[in-house]
Amino acid sequence: MIKPKEDSNPITFSQQTIWIENGIMYIQIAENAVINIEEAKASSKYMKEVSKQPIPIIVYYPKGHTQSIEARNFYAKDPEHIKLYTACALLTDSPMGKVLANFFMGFNKPLKPTRMFTDLEAAEKWIDSFKTEN
Repeated sequence: MIKPKEDSNPITFSQQTIWIENGIMYIQIAENAVINIEEAKASSKYMKEVSKQPIPIIVYYPKGHTQSIEARNFYAKDPEHIKLYTACALLTDSPMGKVLANFFMGFNKPLKPTRMFTDLEAAEKWIDSFKTEN
């Protein structure tokens, strides 16, 4: 699990928390969350509110988290959603999270660079190369 620093002004809604630190957007999905298309669209809406320009994102896939087919397709290929970020690091510490992340990358084939990590520091190091200049 990743947690925002107090001064990062996180936005929590439904089953997710979103915040920005050091030019990276973090998305913490709640344990055992069920992400459907409505939740995916809400996530996109809040991502837009948090950052006015595309930035790299790190998404934490927790234990027990599931996504509908519609949500996965939205995250991978919706033209308006993929405009919001430059690359995506999927972070997980559970075997099921690894399965879900690999399935998402292999089956849904995201249009933006996407990789899975089990270590936050490694995810941040990779995602740093996708930061944009202001």
